[in-house]
Amino acid sequence: MQGGFSKDFGGEPVIKAIIFDNGGVLVEDTWLDYLLMASSRMGVTKDEFLLGIREFTQQTLRGEINVSEFLVKLRAYTGFDEGIEKMMEIPALYSGSEDWLQDLKQRGFILAMLSNDFGNFSINDSELWHYERFFEDRIYYSSVIGEFKPHPGAFHFVIDKLGLEPSEVVFIDDKLRNTDAASELGMNVIQFTSQDQAKQELEAIIERENAKK
Repeated sequence: MQGGFSKDFGGEPVIKAIIFDNGGVLVEDTWLDYLLMASSRMGVTKDEFLLGIREFTQQTLRGEINVSEFLVKLRAYTGFDEGIEKMMEIPALYSGSEDWLQDLKQRGFILAMLSNDFGNFSINDSELWHYERFFEDRIYYSSVIGEFKPHPGAFHFVIDKLGLEPSEVVFIDDKLRNTDAASELGMNVIQFTSQDQAKQELEAIIERENAKK
């Protein structure tokens, strides 16, 4: 049987799958740390910095240029190398991430990951984290699928791959623009601020939706 329960409501559960973001949810967000440092050094806001690098960042997220080309453009824009080596380090898994994923898998939920990424280094990282234990082949990177969050196409791609309705899925992401976009498509969403908060909200959604049957 697909899907899972927090309580035994009987019959087929309404919530069948949970889609996770990666950076800032399961692992440390080294990109955010870099953004804060680089924008401060340049004397601009984070949003102004993101606007300045928007074109080649989106090209990278779509897989149109590789990470090496991205870094060349980033260095040309900022004029410095500070923070890049740290940003490119393999992020550490948050404490409790593996136990959380394992628990959900054992309860019968379909697990998937949808991540905006900068190319092969993220894919290689997922192998080091052994994500296939939890997600199997349901690991979707923007540079591979050619769509990135919050564009609707990224969410449609994963939903279609899962063969589910948006209402049967919970999407967890730390960025409000991404959870807002997923919500507009009919998905149940959680904006991640902490693991305890996300776990509590997830269990509440599962119980609420299954109680509607």
